[in-house]
Parts: sequence; C-alpha cells; structure tokens
Amino acid sequence: MKILYLTPNFSNFFAATYDGMINSIDPYCDLTLYGPGYKIFDDLGFSRDISYVIKCIYNGENPDVILMWDKEGSGWADDFTNLENQDCLKVLWSVDIHNDAVPKTLDYIKKNGIKLILITYDKNQITDSSKIFKTLGIPIEFYPFSVDTELFKPMNLEKKYDVSLIGNMSSSYYPLRNEFHKKMLGSDFKYHHPEMGIYVRDEFARHINESKICVTCSSSYKYLVQKYYEVTSCGTLLMADLPMDAEYQHFIPGHNFVEVSPSNILSKVKYYLENEDEAKRIADNGRKTILQYHTHDIRGRELMEILKRYV
Repeated sequence: MKILYLTPNFSNFFAATYDGMINSIDPYCDLTLYGPGYKIFDDLGFSRDISYVIKCIYNGENPDVILMWDKEGSGWADDFTNLENQDCLKVLWSVDIHNDAVPKTLDYIKKNGIKLILITYDKNQITDSSKIFKTLGIPIEFYPFSVDTELFKPMNLEKKYDVSLIGNMSSSYYPLRNEFHKKMLGSDFKYHHPEMGIYVRDEFARHINESKICVTCSSSYKYLVQKYYEVTSCGTLLMADLPMDAEYQHFIPGHNFVEVSPSNILSKVKYYLENEDEAKRIADNGRKTILQYHTHDIRGRELMEILKRYV
C-alpha cells in the first residue's frame, strides 16, 4: 500500500509521541512523508499543489492513501490545492477533536472528499465534537496515542522527588493540575512542579524516572492525554483522574495507576510512599500494560488494519 503522509517533520518536536506514531506504519507500507522539514518538500520548492507532488513522487499514479493530521493544530502541513481531484482514500487524523470539529475543518473535509476520520479521543463518540463529525456521514475510527518505549522506559535512577506534578498548567484546560498543585504546595513531600523546571523528550523521561510518583490530569475534556502513557511506560507510579476511554485503553485504577482527586491527593501520596511494594506493583503493571497495548509498533499495525478496511 502506497501512503502519502502530509505532515511537518516532528523528529525534534518537544513532544516525542507524534514522530513515532507518524513513522510507525513505515514497516508495513510504502510510506512517503511530505511537508515542512523534509528534504523532498524542499526539493519540490515547498509545493502544496498535491497534483504536482504526486506527479513527482509517483510518476502521476495516485497513492492508495493520503493521510493528513491535526487540521487546527501543530501537525497541519497547510492546505493543499487539487486535493479534491485525487482518486484515493483521503484520511484526516484529528488529535484534539474539539479544535477540528468546527465549520472551517468540516468545510475542508467536504470540499476535498476526505472519507475517513481518525480520532485520538472518545471511542464511544459521545462528545459534542464527535457528534459534529458524525453529521458528515463518513466513517470515524478510534486511533489513540502510543509511546516510544525505548525513550520512556525504567532507568533505575536515584529518586530525587517523592512526587512531581507534570504537564501544562493552563487553568482553563487543566484545572485539576492546578488543584493538585495547591494541595501539595507546603506539604512535607519532596515536591517538584512545572514552575521549578520544564523538561522535554529525553530530559522529560529522565525526570519521570527521578520521581517516585507523577501526578497529572486528563484536562477539562477528560482526554487520555500523552502523560498517562509516558509515566506508566517509565515504570513510575501514575496518579491522575479517570479519563474517558480508560476501559478501552486498559487503564485500571489500582492495577496500573492510582485514581486521585483534589480531596484525597495528599493522603494517596502519603499512603503509597509508605507502602513501596504496593506502589511498585502498580507501577510495574503500568509498564506491562504499555508494552502489551500501546507501543508505536502496535499502533502502527492497528492503523494499517484500519486503512485496509477502506482502501
């Protein structure tokens, strides 16, 4: 299967997830990555005329799939012309679905004949965003995050912190993180929070490993965000609220992470710091869950199975 993936080059992006997911299908298809940051994009004069791009790459023959992602987010390679004239399966991966379920994106989908939408969140399609996508009358498939298990892995480092709060602290998107932060400030724990330092990629994985417990939240949208995968992949104990899709993604409170709220965060941290064997059991189960269900290779194979149903 020939797949033309329209995307900026995310190999050095602060969030490591995207590049791994983009490249995860490479072993299973004939993949071409085209967009800002790739040599072929430069060689073709930064062209966004998809007819010209296809003519140059495929000698005029159509690929089987044109895949693009994050229309209103950082993954968009820009609007391409002549996309509506291409006779192949056109797919949009919507990461933050609330950003893409807007008239501008809906018009783009209809105008260009996109026939499949991949959504990172909301498998049951119960959110307002998914309901808006459903009005288009085209298939919607669940395509959640995966994680680089060689980057985010147990490192057996000295634990500098009892508990670290991780992630963006925007109060509108992450109100629970701010509530957790208020509770833990002034506690007796060795506590690290984003105002003390922000880490990305390798340094972020190392910071997770230097923490006995990492605390985060699912956002105001209740999304199963990347932090859930990254912390558990490191074999560090994750404390967070229960997000949507948890049951489908095998995140089970008390088994591979600890469900917390602002009212019990301090008592939960204290309990698991005092009960190291139980904390290790849950953290180890987190790593096992990631290896069983959420590696990039697994997600790449899952995506190929989805695409094969529609090509």
